[in-house]
Amino acid sequence: MITVDLQATVGDCTLDVSLEIDGGATLLIGPNGAGKSTFLKCLLGAVTPKSGSFKIDGKTIYDGSTNLAIEDRRIAYVPQRYGLFSKMTVRQNVAFGTAKGSDALVEKLLKELDIVHLANRKAGKLSGGESQRVAIARAIAMEPCLLLLDEPMAALDAVTRSLVRGFLATRLRESEVPSIVVSHDPADVGTLSDSIVVLEQGTLRKIDLATWTEESEASDFVKTFLSPKQK
Repeated sequence: MITVDLQATVGDCTLDVSLEIDGGATLLIGPNGAGKSTFLKCLLGAVTPKSGSFKIDGKTIYDGSTNLAIEDRRIAYVPQRYGLFSKMTVRQNVAFGTAKGSDALVEKLLKELDIVHLANRKAGKLSGGESQRVAIARAIAMEPCLLLLDEPMAALDAVTRSLVRGFLATRLRESEVPSIVVSHDPADVGTLSDSIVVLEQGTLRKIDLATWTEESEASDFVKTFLSPKQK
């Protein structure tokens, strides 16, 4: 169980967000500049909130007296710019931060994401789409207690996007690890997750697809994002 109640200000972005996740994948949508990446960084520990609390399975990660370091949170994060170690090979990147005896998992992820042929190449020599797949593999290989994916398919071509979307759909639905996936693609709705939250004007709001209608929606952004999925 992930419980979040955080307030933060970074530049012009002000957040006052509350969220509960009980396993599974949650799709996070919202307009550009709404603060989605900032919210993920608050959970990761790269941005310190002004106040609030954040717990994972009852363990306090952040509150008024506790602020665990990034390395102590066991949260895997795939940023938009991948965050790979450019001088390490692909295999070394994927294996980074894994527990002993994880070699089989590393090789399995390389195969499933179709990057076995890149295993011995330095990460600094990869294309954007290749780097994105390596970053996803590394995050999952860490076996974290929370997985954060910030637009994990943004740099992929149509063919590779289909492969990675299928991989993530299976992996996220089968995994017991809760995850938050930032997306700007309506195709991810119902594929990666049926659980959706929208971040607008600094606050989070859950959307129930079972009862959602365009007529009942006040947000132009959500209408535009979800309407194609309803037709």
